[in-house]
Amino acid sequence: PPLSGSPEVFSLSAYSWHIAGIILCFALVFLFSGLEAGLLRLYRIWLSEKFSSGSRRASKLQDILRVPSRLIAVMLTMETTCSVVLAVLWTEIGIQGVETYGLAAWWLIVWGGILIVILVMFCEIIPKALFATNAERYTIALAPIAYNLIRIIYPIAAVLEFISKIIIWIFTKKWIK
Repeated sequence: PPLSGSPEVFSLSAYSWHIAGIILCFALVFLFSGLEAGLLRLYRIWLSEKFSSGSRRASKLQDILRVPSRLIAVMLTMETTCSVVLAVLWTEIGIQGVETYGLAAWWLIVWGGILIVILVMFCEIIPKALFATNAERYTIALAPIAYNLIRIIYPIAAVLEFISKIIIWIFTKKWIK
């Protein structure tokens, strides 16, 4: 962003951290969205055979799949958080473009529409199709990354999961395990 007193000039280099954040968020949403589909499609028998033959990656996948509620909580937390951060960064760049070039406010609607198309295509449809059709290949390859991200992120997701259980209990008077 321009410094106060300097002329308003839109510069991509001024937004390099925004762009890096957008790329990182896209990559994480792609990864978690794809893993979600791949793990659901993964053949348990194939995974057991890989585990029995001593595959460390298969061991990591089995650890991930052992507690499905943890997996779901982490996946949803990461996908939602990254999507929101992505939208904020994307919108900030769009607002700066509108202010700098005097574009009409409707341009932000177009800018947001572009993000929606990109998110749906590259963070939902493509990764889910790719991982679902090649579940063994991609999930086993990304198992160590997924395992470590889940271990790092689960404490945050666990708090959100617990709060969700309390809210569900308030409405249903049934505690979910």
